[in-house]
Amino acid sequence: MQVVFTIEEFRLLVHILREQSETDLQPATSLKASAAALLEKVLARDFGFSLDELEDLEAILHVQEDKVRHAMDAAGRSAETEHEEQVLEHVLDRVTEACAMG
Repeated sequence: MQVVFTIEEFRLLVHILREQSETDLQPATSLKASAAALLEKVLARDFGFSLDELEDLEAILHVQEDKVRHAMDAAGRSAETEHEEQVLEHVLDRVTEACAMG
């Protein structure tokens, strides 16, 4: 399934995948490995995803969504975090829709 992202969404997606694949704070998980593989694919501008890849990406985005909401609860809402949350919601909506179509 082909998924198209805006430049802003692409940048956020790369940031999220890098963070998820490089963090040492979490134990090695299948999502961490998936994040690394998805990062390589996205950086190569290959936006044709299998259903498994879309489901992994959706799970990764839900983890990030929880982090953003927790940060907003802890530190308060700022224009920057609210904007990040909006862009993240757009990306998550596209991926969820692609999963449903797949």
